Amino acid sequence: MKKFYLLLLMLILAAVPAMADSNKKNKSHEELRSEIIDFKIKYLSQEMALKGDQQKKFAALYRVMSNEKAEAFSNLHRMKKNLKDDSSEAEYDAFHKAQQEAHEKAREIDRRYEAEFSKILSPRQVFKMKEGEEIFRQKMHEMRGKHRSKKNK
Repeated sequence: MKKFYLLLLMLILAAVPAMADSNKKNKSHEELRSEIIDFKIKYLSQEMALKGDQQKKFAALYRVMSNEKAEAFSNLHRMKKNLKDDSSEAEYDAFHKAQQEAHEKAREIDRRYEAEFSKILSPRQVFKMKEGEEIFRQKMHEMRGKHRSKKNK
């Protein structure tokens, strides 16, 4: 059964870049990010075997946490887009410092929300959530790489 969900995850993640290309004119970056978060929540809920009220509480809390993390990284993404081959060492240094700050902020957010998740999830479910997040992150990274290589051809 786990193979089925992994296969389903891979199929949906394969469709994300295609959806992003076809819907760019119709959907904002925020709408696409929200759809990915919704799918991630469904995937994690299945991995943790959440039911009913527990799933609703988890989804609401996870969405808030995800938005906080996105906010922590939003400035970093803008800075990275502005870096060019001719950018100064000071600009690269500023980016590096912002990157460190964003990752520290994300770790702080993780610590704060882990305490909140432990109020609604069992230790096994927290473990499954972390494991599922890592799998999801890896699959997204793979899909982005494939999408970029297709774009560059």
